[in-house]
Amino acid sequence: MANFTPLSAAIGGGLIGLSAVMLMLLTGRIAGISGIFGGLLNFKSDDRDWRIAFIAGLMLAPLIAGWIGYAMPTPKLPASLVSAPGSGVAALRATASAE
Repeated sequence: MANFTPLSAAIGGGLIGLSAVMLMLLTGRIAGISGIFGGLLNFKSDDRDWRIAFIAGLMLAPLIAGWIGYAMPTPKLPASLVSAPGSGVAALRATASAE
């Protein structure tokens, strides 16, 4: 992290906070990724459109940033490749049981 820039970090954090507040104000829901993704797995749900848009935005934003010239860092995988998917499954189960 040799090129930390506080201004861009503050702007990015502000945008994340603004989007979380807007989601809460407009839908009454908290922007938790496991709950949003878990709601997509419920096929009887009637609020799939905004969930799809949210997940698509998470996936497309870094791709678009790379296409317009921002450097993309090389991802660093955890020491155990089982830990990351296992954590995701645990979060989805906890979210599903809470709803």
